[in-house]
Amino acid sequence: MKRFTTLLVLVSLFLVSTSFTSSVDVTKLIKETQQTRNADGKLTIAWWIPVEFWEESFRNSDRLTEKQSAEFITTLRPYLLLAVMDGSMKPLGSIDYVSYDSIYNSLSFIDQSGNTHKPLTSDEIDSEVNSLLTIMKPMLKNVMGSLGENFNFYVFKDIDKKNNRIADPLRKGAFSFSFCEKTFSWSTPLSALTPPKRCPVDQKEMDGTWTFCPYHGEKLVEK
Repeated sequence: MKRFTTLLVLVSLFLVSTSFTSSVDVTKLIKETQQTRNADGKLTIAWWIPVEFWEESFRNSDRLTEKQSAEFITTLRPYLLLAVMDGSMKPLGSIDYVSYDSIYNSLSFIDQSGNTHKPLTSDEIDSEVNSLLTIMKPMLKNVMGSLGENFNFYVFKDIDKKNNRIADPLRKGAFSFSFCEKTFSWSTPLSALTPPKRCPVDQKEMDGTWTFCPYHGEKLVEK
């Protein structure tokens, strides 16, 4: 139960404000990994949560020990986590939410190599990861109300038979999740996790995923 307590502490810190120091802009990372669609009376949020999000969120936190952080990351590292909220807006503003099972039964993941995967069952997931997801549901409800309460979490294996990640946010490629006739796609590497480059002409800092300066046409160089 010791590691379970560690997970509880870490999730609490994730859902409330905490001070940390990171070279990565975590807000930018969230924007890159979270997608929202609001059209035709339907609201859908899909949030791919790579282990790097947790690493950066808790890096150098003044409320965590290094051991606690390491245990948490070790537990989650083999998995790919997707959070989904899907619903239809009613005339008076309430939302008719799609059930966990409806999303689960239609959900598939196409990895960076083009292979298709289905979400794991609870029996296939580490017991402490299951505990983490159980903890997060009521916490999200406290923070976001019914919207948070209806976020559903789905878990995939993020490691292939050769021990390579199938959704690596630092590797060039693309992958997608499909459910309920909707598809959400991501291209990698993520800008938030890629070290910035600079323009050789004016030395201005540029997005690390770019190859050429959009203003001068010169090839960017590593900082």
